[in-house]
Amino acid sequence: MKATFQGAVLATAVLLSPLMTLASAEVSELRMATQYGIGTLPMVIVQQKQLIEKHLAAAGIAGTKVTWRQFPGGGPMNDGLLSGSLDIVSAGTTVFVTLWAKAAGSPAAVRGIGGVSTLPLYLLTRDPDVKKIEDLGDKDRVAVTTLKVSVHAILLQMAAEKIWGAGNGGRLDRLVVQIPHGDAAAAMISRAGEINNHFSAPPFQNIEMKQAGVRRISSAQDILGAPATYMVAYTTERFRRDNPKTYQAFVGALKEAQEMVKQNPTEAAQIYLDHSKDNVTLDETIAILKDKGSSFDMAPSNVLTFAKFMAKQGIIKVAPATWQDMFFPEVQGLSGS
Repeated sequence: MKATFQGAVLATAVLLSPLMTLASAEVSELRMATQYGIGTLPMVIVQQKQLIEKHLAAAGIAGTKVTWRQFPGGGPMNDGLLSGSLDIVSAGTTVFVTLWAKAAGSPAAVRGIGGVSTLPLYLLTRDPDVKKIEDLGDKDRVAVTTLKVSVHAILLQMAAEKIWGAGNGGRLDRLVVQIPHGDAAAAMISRAGEINNHFSAPPFQNIEMKQAGVRRISSAQDILGAPATYMVAYTTERFRRDNPKTYQAFVGALKEAQEMVKQNPTEAAQIYLDHSKDNVTLDETIAILKDKGSSFDMAPSNVLTFAKFMAKQGIIKVAPATWQDMFFPEVQGLSGS
């Protein structure tokens, strides 16, 4: 009887072993996505230097196919995470917050892996009558990448409340137009069409400000009073749980890329330009990376400030108590906010 029982257990184990292997297997294809602009620089380095593949190999995983896509805004990436067509994405902080709140408590719940970049973001105008935000009127149009929920759109709402008081966050909404940064920059430079203001980002704002008559009237720093993470990397809780080695390989790759930006900005800038083909020089790109308003760190900054404002405005229905509520454990011990 004992031998028969042991044989049955062994036979069952043999039969189940392929299923057990399948259940513990990591993804064979890692589907990545990010946006355009220098805010994505660490992700560009991860892609171009194949750092995920490097860290996967160090973890004993070979052959994973890593594919990349770029989008002009974060909305399609959020859709991709929810549908399961994307695995890890990098998008604007407030776009991430929107999805975190929307999916909280569901099987599609997401959390932040870490910050990707912090950059100076300028509100630019080519309207000679506009000296400050209060001067914007019915003849003006302000370009942002995503209506209502992009970092730039939220900053405009924050500015409106600071200027005109509580309850006036939507005062500028009628002037806002959704358009990719590159197209908005082209409109500002050509002076064709209705776009005469652009809440921009590097390197687009640097290109625009070379043109006579284009100038800065405000910035993210002016509105917030402190730097804030511009782009965040995030994924679903399910992906991290089911693919722990792949997840850790990305974490290691992102950290390595961010360290490269700090230690070798010249090489990092050249990698970005070779990839993006943006119309800025190497020296200009290095200057952007060294700007006192630029940083590339995993620790998120002022993400909670954005989330609390968005909850107050009714843009999100779930408000985090702390910034750690929105992020995975790997960064919860960092000096974030």
